[in-house]
Amino acid sequence: MKNIDPQIPLKEAIEKSGSQASLARLLEINRVNITDWKNANLEFLPPLHAYRFERLTDLCIKNNNQHKGIIK
Repeated sequence: MKNIDPQIPLKEAIEKSGSQASLARLLEINRVNITDWKNANLEFLPPLHAYRFERLTDLCIKNNNQHKGIIK
C-alpha cells in the first residue's frame, strides 16, 4: 500500500495559523518562502511542510490548554 502525502491547501494553512508570518514561524521557515509559494500559485503546501503542519497542528489541538496562541 502506498503512502499518500497530505494535501493541505495553502490558503487553509494560512487561515488556520492566522497569517503568513505565523505559518512561517510554525513551520520554522522564512516568510519569503510563503510569499514565493503564493506567487507561484501553489495550491497545496509542499509535502515536507504539509507533514510538519499536520503534526504540529494535531499536537496543538491535543494539548490546546498548554499551547494557547500557537494555533487559533
